[in-house]
Amino acid sequence: MNKKLIIIGFFTIVLFSCKKDQNNIPTSVITGKKQNSSELSSIHTCSARSYSLENEGPSTSAVGKKVNFWNNNSKGPIVLHVKFLDDLASDFIRSKIQEKAKKWEKYANFRIDFVGADQPAEIRITCDSTSGSWSYVGKENLSIPSNEATMNYGWFTDATEDSEFSRVVVHEFGHALGLEHEQSSPLSNIKWNKPYVYAYYQRTNGWSHEMVDQNVFYKLSTSGTVYSAYDTKSIMHYPVPKEFTLDGRTVGWNTDLSAADKSFINKIYPFPKKG
Repeated sequence: MNKKLIIIGFFTIVLFSCKKDQNNIPTSVITGKKQNSSELSSIHTCSARSYSLENEGPSTSAVGKKVNFWNNNSKGPIVLHVKFLDDLASDFIRSKIQEKAKKWEKYANFRIDFVGADQPAEIRITCDSTSGSWSYVGKENLSIPSNEATMNYGWFTDATEDSEFSRVVVHEFGHALGLEHEQSSPLSNIKWNKPYVYAYYQRTNGWSHEMVDQNVFYKLSTSGTVYSAYDTKSIMHYPVPKEFTLDGRTVGWNTDLSAADKSFINKIYPFPKKG
């Protein structure tokens, strides 16, 4: 999980500007490329921003931090209004963002409504290529001034593959619904090759050891969090190349919701009972 960061790249209610303040942006590794040594340098990272981190210093987050979950509605769907703040994205890119965002509606008691630029919205999207990809987490979106973005997509083009739209958009909207990075789960057991990972993120992102600790190695406390069994297939998990681990373990490029993602989000936001 400064504003709290979540990297698509990783963790709390997060929001940073990749270009404006590189050290404040958590990022996660989300690209459409297969993971191998020769392509490590091209990994895109995304960050989740956290309002409370900016204002209160680091705070604990998890697969889901209770305080960041939206209030459920027993009589109907929770309606999240979403709009685009700029004209930087083509109609095609906008349509793909809308399509992938709405995947969550099938499994959680949400309706994600895209509205006009002149309408109020809890989720406000920009497509600034200088700012990476990031999102605030859950209800922290409500703490952001209404004229500021709460989510950004930094590398989409009309040539972007469908799987990349899915990987990034579904991940970022997972943050918007209140989810944290899966690798930060209290139950994760990755044996990190820390010297390699430090060097990698310093080279590619300009991150200090402290930023890598916060965005990659950080494990969440069991207190105040909601989490299920550790899930390497989760859309909220960073890809992990073998070079990042001491035992050669890898985590692949997750492009869609896992079975555990679907089950978990439904438990947090169950549909109203019929009848």
